[in-house]
Amino acid sequence: MGKNQHVTKHPSGGWQVKGAGNSRATARTATQKEATQIARGIAMNQKSELIVHGTNGQIRAKNSGLSQILCNHREVVKNRV
Repeated sequence: MGKNQHVTKHPSGGWQVKGAGNSRATARTATQKEATQIARGIAMNQKSELIVHGTNGQIRAKNSGLSQILCNHREVVKNRV
């Protein structure tokens, strides 16, 4: 299991994706939505948690990469019927 991915405000503006314990951002974007999409892909790849923080720094949402993979699989199977 990889590092949990956090989406937080970047100190210089915009939003960032940071792996847990990392001092530098993996990615920096203009919007929270863009950062969340990037972080979701990383979390799914690493089978880790995606943690999205609000502008105040508090956790807004959590999602494990494994549960997202299972949801995507269910959606694909559902659409085949």
